[in-house]
Amino acid sequence: MKIYIASHNQDDGRRLKTLLLRAGYIVVSSWLTDKRFGREKYTPRQCRQIARRDVCEVLQCDILVLIAGPDLYPGGKFIEAGVALGSGARLIVLGRRENMMLWHPRILAVETADDLKACLARFSHD
Repeated sequence: MKIYIASHNQDDGRRLKTLLLRAGYIVVSSWLTDKRFGREKYTPRQCRQIARRDVCEVLQCDILVLIAGPDLYPGGKFIEAGVALGSGARLIVLGRRENMMLWHPRILAVETADDLKACLARFSHD
């Protein structure tokens, strides 16, 4: 099962990636290994390349996990979630639902990483 992690925070994404890899899942979010983080660190051309790469990775995933922030954060994670929803991938919010669209009936929400692992295990058996 291929998982894409969408998050406002690269460190949170990396921690979740480590947890999921240890559980045997494939994580396709290469943005988590980028040395630089944040649009201001790249040229416009590089930004376009990264955006295309990220969309391609979202389209490869079976499940997108969106890590919710403690506050309302704008960002690419919502575009990534929309791409995944439109492609038919499953979506799971880890934490609180940050906006109205995260209440879509096809989006599940879990509170903790342990809840997420249990949910993923159920999907593995479907």
